[in-house]
Amino acid sequence: LTGAWEGGALRVLYVSPLKALNSDIERNLRAPLLELRRELAAAAADAAAVHVAVRSGDTPQSERARMLRRAPEILITTPESLNLLLLSARAGNLFGGLRTVILDEIHAVASDKRGTHLITAVERLVRHAGEFQRVAMSATVRPAERVARFVGGWRPARGAGGEVHHEPRPVAVLAAPSAKRYELSVRFPFPPAGEGEEPREGDAFWRRLADDLRARIGECRSTIVFTNSRRLAEKTTRFVNEAAGHELAWSHHGSLARDLRRAVEERLKAGSLPAIVATSSLELGIDVGALDRVLLLQSPRSLASATQRVGRAGHGVGEVSRAIFYPTHARDFLDCAVAVAGVRAGEIEPARPVRAPLDLLAQTVLACVARERWKLDDLYDFLRAADPFHDLSRVQFDLVAEMLAGRYADARVEELRPRVAIDRIAGTIEGRPGLARLLARAGGTIPDRGHFQIRIEGSNAKLGELDEEFVWERSVGDGFVLGAQSWRVRAITSNEVVVAPARGGAMLAPFWRADARDRGACFSAKVAELLESADARLGDPAFTDELTAAHDLEPAAAAELVRVLREERAVLGVALPHRRHLVIEETAGRAGEAPERREVVLFTFWGGTVNRPLALALGALWEEREGVPLETLADDDAVLLVLPPGADARELLGALEPERCEELLRARLESSGFFGAHFRQNAQRALLLPRALPGRRTPLWVSRQNAKRLLEAVARHDDFPIVLETWRTCLADEFELEVLRERLRELAAGEIRVSSVRTSRPSPFAAGLVRQRTNELMYDDDAPEPRRSSTLRGDLLREIALDAAGRPAIPATLVERFAAKAQRLLPGYAPGDPGELLEWVKERLIVPLDEWRALLAAIERDRVASAGAPSADDLVAAVATKLVRWRPSPSLEAVSALETALRLGGVPELAAAFATTATPLGAGVILDANPHELVARASTATQPAEKGSVTRPRDGTTPPLATIVGQLLPFYGVLSSRRLEQLTGAAAGEMEAALGELLRTERAVAGELVEGAGERGFAARSTFETLLRWKRAEARPELRPLPLERLPAWVAWRQGLLERGSGPEGLERALERLFGVTLPAGLWEREVLPARLESYQPAWLDALFEDSELVWTGGGLERAAFLFRGDLDLLAPEAGPGGASPGDLDALERRVLEALRAVPRGLDLAALSEVTIATSAALTETLWSLAWRGVVAC
Repeated sequence: LTGAWEGGALRVLYVSPLKALNSDIERNLRAPLLELRRELAAAAADAAAVHVAVRSGDTPQSERARMLRRAPEILITTPESLNLLLLSARAGNLFGGLRTVILDEIHAVASDKRGTHLITAVERLVRHAGEFQRVAMSATVRPAERVARFVGGWRPARGAGGEVHHEPRPVAVLAAPSAKRYELSVRFPFPPAGEGEEPREGDAFWRRLADDLRARIGECRSTIVFTNSRRLAEKTTRFVNEAAGHELAWSHHGSLARDLRRAVEERLKAGSLPAIVATSSLELGIDVGALDRVLLLQSPRSLASATQRVGRAGHGVGEVSRAIFYPTHARDFLDCAVAVAGVRAGEIEPARPVRAPLDLLAQTVLACVARERWKLDDLYDFLRAADPFHDLSRVQFDLVAEMLAGRYADARVEELRPRVAIDRIAGTIEGRPGLARLLARAGGTIPDRGHFQIRIEGSNAKLGELDEEFVWERSVGDGFVLGAQSWRVRAITSNEVVVAPARGGAMLAPFWRADARDRGACFSAKVAELLESADARLGDPAFTDELTAAHDLEPAAAAELVRVLREERAVLGVALPHRRHLVIEETAGRAGEAPERREVVLFTFWGGTVNRPLALALGALWEEREGVPLETLADDDAVLLVLPPGADARELLGALEPERCEELLRARLESSGFFGAHFRQNAQRALLLPRALPGRRTPLWVSRQNAKRLLEAVARHDDFPIVLETWRTCLADEFELEVLRERLRELAAGEIRVSSVRTSRPSPFAAGLVRQRTNELMYDDDAPEPRRSSTLRGDLLREIALDAAGRPAIPATLVERFAAKAQRLLPGYAPGDPGELLEWVKERLIVPLDEWRALLAAIERDRVASAGAPSADDLVAAVATKLVRWRPSPSLEAVSALETALRLGGVPELAAAFATTATPLGAGVILDANPHELVARASTATQPAEKGSVTRPRDGTTPPLATIVGQLLPFYGVLSSRRLEQLTGAAAGEMEAALGELLRTERAVAGELVEGAGERGFAARSTFETLLRWKRAEARPELRPLPLERLPAWVAWRQGLLERGSGPEGLERALERLFGVTLPAGLWEREVLPARLESYQPAWLDALFEDSELVWTGGGLERAAFLFRGDLDLLAPEAGPGGASPGDLDALERRVLEALRAVPRGLDLAALSEVTIATSAALTETLWSLAWRGVVAC
C-alpha cells in the first residue's frame, strides 16, 4: 500500500490447507485493505492498488489466465495448487518478486506427507524468488521449535573447496501470552442406571441423544456438532431433524460437493440454519460466523483435534470457548474425560514431521526435472535444503533416481517405465516428454479411493461422492440420506450414481470406508493414568464429585462412568487395567466357533500406534515357535489373540524381547493388509500408480490389484525404494516402536503387573474389539489362511505345467510385427529427437548393426512424413559422442550407448569385448569417456561397496547375464538360444544357466513358440502374453457385408430411433453418434434430439456443456454441429477453421482469434473485451459471425 514494495507483481503468497479457507481469507483481506486505503487517502498519502486473487482447483480458466497476464500482489492458494503453479513454464515470471510466504494452520500438515509436499514447494520457490520471509501460523502446535525448523529449512552454502554444506535459517517463535478460557462439560442425557427402564441401545438411544442435541442447538444461534466419521454425521443429522420435526441441521463433510458445503456454511453464518453436523471438514478456521457453542459427539482421536474443535466457538481474542462432549459407548466416557482435561490444560500431542519419505522424494524429483535439466549432485544438494530431506542419504537419493530412470523396468511392468533420463557420464537428469502433464493430473499426496460421483437427475448437478463398496451394495430404486435430504437411486454407471429426491420410507446413511488412524501413545497414556486413579477410588462416594470437578463430567455422565468402571472390574474380578497393570481376559468360545479357538484380549491402553506392532510381533513370535499363523487384532486399548487350547498368552507376551521387535515385524508386517494399503498409497504418491484421467474413476479394487501386481514384480529386488518407504512409513510414522520397547522393558522388570482372568462373556471394555473381529469374519473375502508353500520341486513343476506342452504357437508374421513395433520400426514410432534416440539405445542395451540401420531408415521415413523433422544423420551427429560400435561376439557388430559399459561390469566377457572393440560411431568423433575406464568403474561398482549409486544398476538376486538377457528379450518376439549367445557373446553353458534363471523366476517362457519354427525359442513372459492376445484378436470372425436394403433399419437402430434413451447420459450417447453432423440450429432441439430421447429437456444440453468438453461449431449461417473440444481439428480444412483464411477476417476478428488461441480453454466475454479492447455489443456480433462460419467453437 505504501509503495515500499513495488506493485504489479506477486509479493505475498498465502497457503492454506483447505480450499474452503481460501475464499474466507480473500474476503477477510479485502475489507482491511479497503479500510487502510481510506486511512491513507484521509492522510493525503498515496495508496498503491493491491490486488488479491485465489488460485485453487476450482478457479475458472479465465481467472487463471488473468493471473498470469497481471499477477496479483497477494495470492491465496493450497499446497496442491502451489505445486501445480510451480510446474508452469511461467513460474519464474509469477514468483520472481515474492517477498513473503504465509503458511496457515501449519499444524494440520506438519506431521504428514502433505506437509512434505508443501514445504518442498516452498523451497522450490527460492530458485525463482531468492530468499524470502516465511511466516507459519497455528493455535495448536507443539513443540513450536521443531515445527519452526520444519518451516525454516536450511540454506545451502559452498565452502572454499566448492563443497556444499547447509546452514539453518534463523527462525523466531512468537506465542500469545494469554491463556485460552473454556467452559467444557461431558454430558450423558440419560437417567442413572436403575432409575428408569429407558433403553440405551439401537435407535432408542440415538433418538434420546438427538433430542438432547436438538435442545442444546435451540439454546444457541449457531452450533456445530462434530463427529468422527461421515456416516455418523449423516446418521446424527437424520435423527436431529426427525427430533425437531423440520430441517434443523445439515451435514458437512468432504464427500459432499463443494458448492453444497459452501451453501451450508453461508446459511449457518447468516443465521438461517441453526446447526451443522460436521467431521474434521470444519475443524480448521473456515469462517462460519460466530459460534455460541460446539457439541462433540464422541471424543476426537487426538488432543490437538479436540482443542481445534472446541476452539471453533469463542474464536475471537479473549472470548470463552464453550463445548459439550457426548460419549456414546463405554470406553468413550474415559476418552471424553481425558480430552476435556487435556484441552483445559493446553496439552496436545507433539508434532512429528515426516523424515525423508521416498515416495514424496520421487514426486519432488519429477517436479524439479519436468521442465529443466539438473546435475544430479546439484539436485541432491538442493533437496537437502528442505527440512524433511535434510538428512537424506545419497544412497536413498540415487535409488529413487534410478527407479525413475527405469532401473527396475526389466520386470516389464508398465508402472515401472522410465519417467526421467539420466546421463550417467555427464551426471545429469531430465524429465521425459509428458512428465509435466502426468504431474498435473496425478500429483499430490491424498490417496485416490475411487469414489463414485453423485449426480442429480435432470440438472446433472454434482451432489457429492459415495464409497464404491456402498455403491456395490445398492440397486436402482434404493434410497439413502445425504446432507439433510433423502435420495433415490435412478441409475448407476461406471463413474456416477444418478439420484432424485425421495419422500418417505426408511433411509440408511451411506458409509465411507477409510484407512483408520490409530490413537497415539500420548493420549492413551492419559487414559491409562485416569484408570489407575479410578481403580483406587471407585469405592469412594466422593470420587464422582472429583470427576465432575477435575474432568468436567456432569453428574449423570460421572455416575455412568463410575458404573461402567465398576461393571468392568466386577466382570474381570481383578483391578482395572491401567498404566501399571495389564489384564489378560480369556472369554469362552462363541457359539458355532471351533472349541480349539479361544479369544484372548490383552488390555494394555498403550494406543493403537503401539498395540498394532505389538499384535504383529506376537503373531510372528507365535508362528516362529509353533510353525502356524496366529490370528490377531488390535485397537487403541487392547490386542486380541485367537489361541488354541493350552496356549498361554501370558507366557507368549513374556517371551517377546524388546530388542526383537523389528526383527519379528520383518517376518510378519509385509504380508499384512496394513502394509499393502500403505504400499498402494506410497506407489500412488510416487506416480507409479497414477490416478485416471479427469472425469474417469479408477475403482479401488483395481488400484489394489495393480499395487499387488507391482509389489510382486519388485519383490526380488532388495532395494526397491517404495518398498523401503513403506517399511519406513509403518515403522517410523504409523508405529511408536520406542514406546513399545519401553513398555516391554517395564513388563520384563516387573514394573507393569500382569493379571490373567477367565470370563463367561466379554467385559464391557472387550466388547468393541470382539465385535470388530466379528465384522472382519463376516465381511472378509474367502481367501484361505496363509500357509507355507509346498516343497514340490520347481523345475519339475515348470517342466510338466509351465513349459511348452499345450502352449499355442504364434504365427511368424505376428512375431515379426511385434519385433518391428518393439524396435520402433513401424511408421510414426521412430525416435524424433536426439535425446529420445539416445534413451532408446540405452534401453535396447545392444542394437545389432542391421537393426540400427533399419532404425535410421525408419527415422528418415518418418522425417519425410513430418515436415521440418531432423534427419537421421542430424540425430546421430547430436549424440555421436555418446554412441559406439563394438563387437559383443566375433560374429556380430552392434551399436550401444557409451554408458552401456556401466551395465556390463558383472559379465566379464562382454565387458572385455566392449573395452577392446568400442569405437566412436561418427568419423572424427572424440568420445566423452574412455571405454576402459568405464568398464573398470562398472566392475568396481558391481561389488557391494557403494550400494545405490546411479552408476551401478544392479539386480538384487538375479545373475548379471540373466539380467542382460531379460532386458534384451522384450525387444524381440521370440529368440533362440543361439541368437542370444550371438548377441551377448556368452558360451552355451552360460546362456543355458541365464535362461534357466529367467524361467525359474517366471520372467520368460520357452518352447516351440513360433509356428513352423521347429526349434525351441524363448520370449519374455509379458511379450508372449501380448502375442497371445494378438493371436486371439486375429482369430475373431471376419465381418461380412450385408445387403444394402438392410442399411436404413441399421442406421435407425444405430441413431437410437428404435429404442430411445433418456436423461443426460442418453443425450451424451445420442450426440456422440452425431458428432460432426451439420444441421440447421433450430432443428436440433425441435426434431433431432426429441426423436432420440424420451421427454427431452433443454437443461440436459446445458448441463452437458458445463460438465464435459462438449462444444458446438457452425457450418454456415444458423447451421451447427456438436463435438468434443479435442476433436475440433478433425473439422478444420487446411485453409483454416471453417474455411476462413486470414484475408477473410477483419481487424476485430483477428484480435479475437489471437486472444482465444493464447488461452486454449477459452475466455468469457468480460475477459475477451478486456484483451481486445472492444465493446460487448461488437464482440457479440463478431463472435456470432465467427461461430456460424466455424472459425470458433462455443
